Amino acid sequence: MPKKPSKKAARKTKSPAGTVTNKSQFIRDNAALSPKEIVAAAARQGIKLSSAMVYVVRSNAARKAAKKAAGVPVLKPGRPRMDAGQPKATKGAKLQPAGNLEAELRRIVLRIGLDRAQEVINAMVL
Repeated sequence: MPKKPSKKAARKTKSPAGTVTNKSQFIRDNAALSPKEIVAAAARQGIKLSSAMVYVVRSNAARKAAKKAAGVPVLKPGRPRMDAGQPKATKGAKLQPAGNLEAELRRIVLRIGLDRAQEVINAMVL
């Protein structure tokens, strides 16, 4: 089944000359013009734009530029990447505990005492 195009994707339109134009790119290419002038220039080329779309594209471009200047990586929307340190889950595989459980149990027994640890274990078994 073919995927539906994203609603957020930049819309492309065919100009009267027959070339495919990306509306957002058209706005970025004419950044020196006012929004009203960009809409008029687009209309002359047969591209339907609103001044609201011009403001949105400019705002998004400014936000990405600010992040880039601050050194923050610009990520694509979607599921975050997995850390290299995290184990990769596979079907049917059990994840190993983070540390040695036996050593951890020994530390706990030493901390609370052997008698109290025995009471806790007996209470769990019953």
